[in-house]
Amino acid sequence: MRRSVSCSECCTRHELHLRYSSAFADGIELHLPLSASVLSVPADPAELRRSLNVVAMRQAGYFTAAQAVELGYSYQAQKHHVDHGNWTRVDRGLFRLPDWPTRPDDTYVLWRLWSRDRATVSHESALVVHDLGEVNPPRTHLTVPPGFRARHPAVRLHFAVLPVEDIEDREGYRVTTAERTLLDAAAGETTQEQLDAAVSDALTQGLLSPLRACRQTFARLLADLVRVVWRSVGLCAVSPIAAGVARRWLDVPAA
Repeated sequence: MRRSVSCSECCTRHELHLRYSSAFADGIELHLPLSASVLSVPADPAELRRSLNVVAMRQAGYFTAAQAVELGYSYQAQKHHVDHGNWTRVDRGLFRLPDWPTRPDDTYVLWRLWSRDRATVSHESALVVHDLGEVNPPRTHLTVPPGFRARHPAVRLHFAVLPVEDIEDREGYRVTTAERTLLDAAAGETTQEQLDAAVSDALTQGLLSPLRACRQTFARLLADLVRVVWRSVGLCAVSPIAAGVARRWLDVPAA
């Protein structure tokens, strides 16, 4: 026999319907228990899992909360998967599929996602990626554009706009080229002994042309010298014309 519905139950269902309709019309996600939120349950969980696996496979098993939302997982559903061990939360808004096989450079994929795809592995961390010298930086070195505001104690940030020719694409992250890496390391905190070993390894591996490296180094030193001279007379930056002449003369790309 069909159970009759009381007046109070009708009112409650009507209120919930209005609440859901209003909330979703305004783009608001209701943080209700999974059992109460029918709309947060995916229509095809198997298809969602397959889509998530495709994304995670390209990113060493990692994915962001925003990527999960784009696939169809609400923030409420994300909490459910973390609480039940289906996902591992590695940082705020960052997850990883459990039992994913690890590789030495997985951490660089993580930091790319953390930076919202704005960071490039550089300096001593890039030396590690290129297997140049013997360095063991306590923090991951990343070059990010000026104005980047996120901070993390495990990251050492450097601010610069990197030319396209100074960047290499790796599986899930970006890294500065061997030549750019050596120049950055020389201008940074790398010791002379570590730098000598890194340059020797780069020459042995055929990653560095001695003539081109010398020309690039001289061009950057010349640009720095011009910048100092112009600042001494009250200007705040190197003359674009002077820098351009130096680059054309030495046949090197813009830094």
